[in-house]
Amino acid sequence: MKKIVLSTKILILSMLFVLPSCSSSSDDDAGNGGGGPIGTPQHQVLETLLINESWTVSYYYHNDQEETDSFNFYGFDFFQSNRVESSDGFETYIGTWSVTDGSNDDILVNLSFASPEVFSQLTKTWKIINFDESFVELVENSNSGGNPDKVTFRKI
Repeated sequence: MKKIVLSTKILILSMLFVLPSCSSSSDDDAGNGGGGPIGTPQHQVLETLLINESWTVSYYYHNDQEETDSFNFYGFDFFQSNRVESSDGFETYIGTWSVTDGSNDDILVNLSFASPEVFSQLTKTWKIINFDESFVELVENSNSGGNPDKVTFRKI
């Protein structure tokens, strides 16, 4: 009888340690990127990543052609106050940004700049394709025909 009670206690204790580590979601989900602690919403992980690093545009696709060169000299810094600053070393441009949850578990990044003119191409709502600690891939979140714009921010 003592063996049964002891075995039952060991089984229960084992389950207490094993079950919390199980998860119904996969670490391979888009946007996880090695994400934060289990249970942290991915948009919060992305916000923290953007705020804690400096970024550059490593790829930009617009109107069916690659236009990365338009952003070659700009760095981007995101702040908790939803302010984003971009500088080419001479001028600093200030815009706004936010991360929100979209439909179908999408994570959306809203960017807005008044200038320079080239930043009007970034001023829109973007859907996260994928991200990790070194890059953030976004695609235009619209239902307009044709190929959507794409941008990749890479950690500097």
